[in-house]
Amino acid sequence: MNPSNPKQPIQCPLCGHRFVPEAGRCASCPLAGQGCERICCPNCLYSFPAESKLVSWFRKLREPKSGDRPKESKS
Repeated sequence: MNPSNPKQPIQCPLCGHRFVPEAGRCASCPLAGQGCERICCPNCLYSFPAESKLVSWFRKLREPKSGDRPKESKS
């Protein structure tokens, strides 16, 4: 999950279900809404931590920029 973009869908590491993180907040948890960074899959109820800012930063470095095209190989 990208902390700066909570509308971006993420994939559950256990069942593979894709969902928007806002829908994956644990409603029955007493820490819900109090800064808890855990996400709960609405499909299998597996709870996992949100992606850290450091991981998001490295992921951004690896993504191609919107104006960049992959180099074409000459055959």
